[in-house]
Amino acid sequence: GNVYKGVVLKFQEPPEARAPNTQWRFYVFKGEDMLETLHISKQSAYLCGRHQEICDIYMAHPSLSSQHAVLQYRALPNDE
Repeated sequence: GNVYKGVVLKFQEPPEARAPNTQWRFYVFKGEDMLETLHISKQSAYLCGRHQEICDIYMAHPSLSSQHAVLQYRALPNDE
């Protein structure tokens, strides 16, 4: 399977995976306070979860799994 740093990943990028052309950001808030800005345009996918060594976006909440979600960018064909 797909292994990163000795851990089997639960996802595999599709063939059409591409880094985005647009500069996207996540703004992280806790209550009313903005904690940080994450620039999420440098790679084609971002793994989110509690596994600190392999996740691109580490989230410590106990309700999340170690590999909870993936933000995946793709290049779609132009239907003109």
